[in-house]
Amino acid sequence: MTEFRPFDSPIASEFSLEALPPGWVPGDRGRCRSCGASIVWCTRSGSTAPFDPDGRSHFASCPHSDYWRERKKAKREEAPR
Repeated sequence: MTEFRPFDSPIASEFSLEALPPGWVPGDRGRCRSCGASIVWCTRSGSTAPFDPDGRSHFASCPHSDYWRERKKAKREEAPR
């Protein structure tokens, strides 16, 4: 993971570290593949999740989140047990 430098991209300048829930560490910046929103990938205890600049989980705010949830569910159901 790359070091978080708050002023090296336009996406980072929109992002508030204080808004992140406790324990989450910011990492790579990017854009959502579905809606194009600015996101920052954050990690906590080995988990990775996208966050909006306001610190809200992008899983909760993305208008296409249902598509990704259903896709993940379908992959789990297809996996051999």
